[in-house]
Amino acid sequence: MSTDPHRDTARPDAFDGETPPASALVPVGDAAALADALGRYLEAPALRREHGEAGRRRVEAHFSNEVVWGHLFDEMDRLLGRESVAV
Repeated sequence: MSTDPHRDTARPDAFDGETPPASALVPVGDAAALADALGRYLEAPALRREHGEAGRRRVEAHFSNEVVWGHLFDEMDRLLGRESVAV
């Protein structure tokens, strides 16, 4: 487990090290930090929009059906000892 309290998430791919991060990273279990982060979003429509758009781009780039199925088929090919076939 990471010693960085911001990276202790159920999904390690939730944080990919972008600088500055396009998200509000708060330590796990820190309700005050979460409240502060939510307050910043309430007060800053441009920040909400920027982070929302960045999140959408990340999901579309890394988690679209084409990407997910492509990784799944590549892994199945690897496990079966076959060369990967482009989808």
